[in-house]
Amino acid sequence: MLTTDRSQLLVLLSGRKPLLPHSYCCIACLAPLLSALFAAAALAVMAKGMRPQIPPHTPPGLAALIQECWAAVPEQRPGFDVLVVRLQELLNSLKQQERTAAAAAAANAAAAQYNAQAAQLGVFAGVGAS
Repeated sequence: MLTTDRSQLLVLLSGRKPLLPHSYCCIACLAPLLSALFAAAALAVMAKGMRPQIPPHTPPGLAALIQECWAAVPEQRPGFDVLVVRLQELLNSLKQQERTAAAAAAANAAAAQYNAQAAQLGVFAGVGAS
């Protein structure tokens, strides 16, 4: 039965249609298998130092913080007090970048509107750098 449960888990994770009714593949049935998968992942980290790949679009500050948390020596990992401060700094930085991008977009839109109005009047205005 464990082999059937394991094969059903692999089918579900692959996105294919399960061979058995959906109700058979309930969370209660899959919980031990998921625990085994997480345990295998933990063993891979402990034995081989394996880590998931950080997505390329991850902000550099967050990627660096993640890597610091993965330090092999626990004493080299940042404490929660440091994590809270660093995450707040990252959040503030991202919010500032969004505000800057929004302001630039608004300025470009205003310049484009001005240039369009000037073009309608037959005047070359050349305002804006976009």
